[in-house]
Amino acid sequence: SFAGAPPVDRASDFDRRHATQAWLQLPDAAEALYMSSSFFHYSAGWGSLRLEELHVEARSLFLLTAFKPKGSELLRKRALQAVERSRGSGGRRG
Repeated sequence: SFAGAPPVDRASDFDRRHATQAWLQLPDAAEALYMSSSFFHYSAGWGSLRLEELHVEARSLFLLTAFKPKGSELLRKRALQAVERSRGSGGRRG
């Protein structure tokens, strides 16, 4: 369950000058995970994502890690995605 306190509940947990308004306004940890995983999903061909939950001092800490393919692996992934998109549009462009 991701219910509970906001992702960061103390100003001392991070430097607020570097946080976006969207991050500062997140209502809970589930939204923080969604925002973080969306970054990996849409930002540049990241591969598999892994989420781990650690319990530290009666709080949950979520670790999100991603694998980013290199070179030919990345080109292969993008080619497969292009093929899937073209199949989904019936082969039409645009």
